[in-house]
Amino acid sequence: MATIKTISAALKLIDVKKENLRKAFEDLQARSSSLSSFTLTWTDLDAHFTSIQKSIEERFKELESVEDQSHPSSPEPNQATANICPPPLTPPAEAPINVGTVTVRPELKSFCMKMDGIALRSYIVKRPKEREAIRHEIVEALRLAPDPAELVLRATDGFYRPNSRGDRDHDMCVLRRVCIFLLDQLMVMKPMIKPHVKERAKKLAVEWKEKANTDDEKSLEPLGFLQLLAAFDLVNEFDRNELIDIFVIVARYRQGTELCRTLGFVDKCPEIVQKCIDTGKQLLAVKFISEFGLTEKFPRVPLLKAYVQEAKKLAQKVRKDGDFSLQSQVIRP
Repeated sequence: MATIKTISAALKLIDVKKENLRKAFEDLQARSSSLSSFTLTWTDLDAHFTSIQKSIEERFKELESVEDQSHPSSPEPNQATANICPPPLTPPAEAPINVGTVTVRPELKSFCMKMDGIALRSYIVKRPKEREAIRHEIVEALRLAPDPAELVLRATDGFYRPNSRGDRDHDMCVLRRVCIFLLDQLMVMKPMIKPHVKERAKKLAVEWKEKANTDDEKSLEPLGFLQLLAAFDLVNEFDRNELIDIFVIVARYRQGTELCRTLGFVDKCPEIVQKCIDTGKQLLAVKFISEFGLTEKFPRVPLLKAYVQEAKKLAQKVRKDGDFSLQSQVIRP
């Protein structure tokens, strides 16, 4: 069917087009570094596009299935049937392992069964283009570990390192993103956490809170801290009022609203929204307003207008001062 072939061809071009979009976004980000309100990251966009891509691919598979059922193949042996013969009963040693309905690659299975958190983290760090595929496998892989919570806790070792430049160090930034990714997947999994593991996680959370850079709005450290609280159910160990200020920083990340729900801060959303407004983060305020149905208390249109006005003023100031003004050099890549 021509339509099936057309869709299939278009799906194969998604990764190429997304890469072109990433390059264009990075160029835009470099040119817009003077705008303090330009807080969107490629990670946020990539997560959004990947989610859409996954949904489209799943629908396409359903369409292919319907098409196959409406045109059953001939019972006589031919090249097509030869290509879909069932695999041998004894798969090769390096073949992916089926766990439930998910196929888990053998490397992930091995790391989890051996409780090698550092090797697991390193494997994911080295495969950024496979991150979304790994996302679909990792929860089932973690179930193979004798103690999933302990495994992920081991994987977070090195989130802070002596003499590190933090998120300004590219390798450190990637490592932290993978730690946050694993904590997020552990939160999804919701395993039983042994008391001694939870106690170690609590001590680590206290340490992370003290070290977290809350001055840099693009820092991954506050996000890692909240993700640790969510993964190990530690929110009641900390002052909720202090956590609200951290939520305002984390609001820019896609995990912000989900963490708000998981950590039981839905009732505190009006405070988070107000703090976002007071600090000039109108777009982030609108994000929480829309997500938690706060439009009656916080009308969105005035906030969006205020954001546009601020962006215009900043752009005019940059044009007037020239490219060598202090503001135009903020966060210059």
